[in-house]
Amino acid sequence: MYYCNHNKADFNRFVEFFGNINADSISEAQFVYLNLEDYIFQNSRENYGNHNLSARELNERFNSILQQFSIYEKSKKIDPQFRFLGIDLKDVKSTTDEQLFRWSYYNHKFAASQGQDIEAMDAWHKLEQSIDINKIARFKARREANIAHYMHIIKNSQFFTEIVFGGVHPQIKNEIKFGLDIAEEQYLEKLIKENKASLICRRVSHGLDSTLLALVKKFLTLKKLNLKAHIVSTSKNLSPHHLYILRNILTHLGIVESNIQEANFVVLVNDLDILGLIPVVDTDMPIFACDLSQPSTPNFSYLLLKDEGFNQIYAYSKKKTTEGEAETFVRSICAGLMSFICKKKFKDQISCNYLSDYFYPLAGALGKDIAEFKIGIALLDQKMTN
Repeated sequence: MYYCNHNKADFNRFVEFFGNINADSISEAQFVYLNLEDYIFQNSRENYGNHNLSARELNERFNSILQQFSIYEKSKKIDPQFRFLGIDLKDVKSTTDEQLFRWSYYNHKFAASQGQDIEAMDAWHKLEQSIDINKIARFKARREANIAHYMHIIKNSQFFTEIVFGGVHPQIKNEIKFGLDIAEEQYLEKLIKENKASLICRRVSHGLDSTLLALVKKFLTLKKLNLKAHIVSTSKNLSPHHLYILRNILTHLGIVESNIQEANFVVLVNDLDILGLIPVVDTDMPIFACDLSQPSTPNFSYLLLKDEGFNQIYAYSKKKTTEGEAETFVRSICAGLMSFICKKKFKDQISCNYLSDYFYPLAGALGKDIAEFKIGIALLDQKMTN
């Protein structure tokens, strides 16, 4: 039995497609996949970037996970419990205002220079004088509480099978380069090493702390498959940023990037908002489609649905407004791999994603009712039942 607390509908659909059963609680499941932020803050609007909890309060909430593990063990289950914990490190830029972000930036820039960057020091002190002192105090207290909380988790890592910290967004690390979030990421790696927890804990690239990714990775490991993938885009010039994310996902799954002739599957990325036709993909292998266009642009999704080669589409996802590109790629690649492993098309994923990712957002963007897209939905139903 499997349990997950993040994107449960998608996760449960994956588990059922693979012929397994979903559990209602941590203490019932043999395989547990947890997103820490979702567990700690439940359904509240709080998260690691805006809460006002102390480290003690955060740790008390975390400790209730360990209590659930104890209940499982006391139930005299013969099989040990598999326990995955994904932790998404919060970057400063997307969780604070511009003033606090710049304060964080110059604070770290000066510290990283070991006291040599006088300009950074001056900018840091100037910002410190212009920002409300209570605002800075709350920000610092939150970041310090988070770090102390993560340290508590690392010290209790022996209760888990795997703990992954999803790193700071690559664009922040490569383009901005400084900030307390980047300093904290480096400090976490030091904590993992000092506590001899590297067999269980590790930092991975941004977006790779996904519970869905961990589930599919385990299935791939069990099957001992050596897969190769080819990446193509509608623009024929995929951005280095998107290519970096895709390659990280493939590497994380143990999949090698190859030319199209040797590939077991193709990842087709639509990186254009206006599209007149679906590009010819010179392969008869499965295609995993990822659409990064705006919600209000239907071109790619509808053209793909009408295309004669739609029978090669083994997975589909269109970027939601609430997610980053890594999440969109993960949803499509993981679903496609499940189809590949099971040797049958994951039709439920394609149908559900077309409705939730494409038709519903499009209806909202155009101010229409979903019923007005009955022709497109009927076409989808026809394609899925053939």
